[in-house]
Amino acid sequence: MRFLWVVPSTALIGLGVALLIQAELGVPPYDVLLSAIGDATVLSHGQASWAVSGGLVLIAAVLGVRPKVVGAAYVVLAGVAVDAANRVVVTPDGVGLRVMMAVSGMLLLTGGIAVIVHTSATGGAFELIIEALAARGGNRAMLRTALELAALGVGIIGGGAFGVMTVVVALSLGPLIAVTLQAFADHQAGREARLVDSRVAV
Repeated sequence: MRFLWVVPSTALIGLGVALLIQAELGVPPYDVLLSAIGDATVLSHGQASWAVSGGLVLIAAVLGVRPKVVGAAYVVLAGVAVDAANRVVVTPDGVGLRVMMAVSGMLLLTGGIAVIVHTSATGGAFELIIEALAARGGNRAMLRTALELAALGVGIIGGGAFGVMTVVVALSLGPLIAVTLQAFADHQAGREARLVDSRVAV
């Protein structure tokens, strides 16, 4: 059942990333690396994500953590969604419209990630690496920060699409996801309470 949530969540993530790319104001930290790879090769943004994820999956497998089918589907579908959205989304004229596009992209990205986390459907290749290193005593939060900073650093050195929205997303995504997850949790708790009340009334 959780697999069903992968499709809408990756669609939101793909469209969100595409809007950020086409706004040309900077992409999320991880996507800075992907954009650098895309600029240096013939790979699309989605294909670059497959290549990087494949490498991370191999490292995780060596460390004893192997991906699940739903996790592989998430990576593949996210790449497809980004490339598909990139083909139809165009960069608008005017800074104001580009800012609106970038903010919309960040909100869609937030929603897609929050759905994945809330449903516990799956996670990306980063999650596999974090799981493997956490099993060896690493702190999950510190590991995630280190991986994201490493990806961002390599991406900047490689000439990736670093910009003001890269910083905004890096600072805002975590809190936005937390707020969205709390809203999901409140909605679920309210729904369960209403179901209990209806049973009592009967």
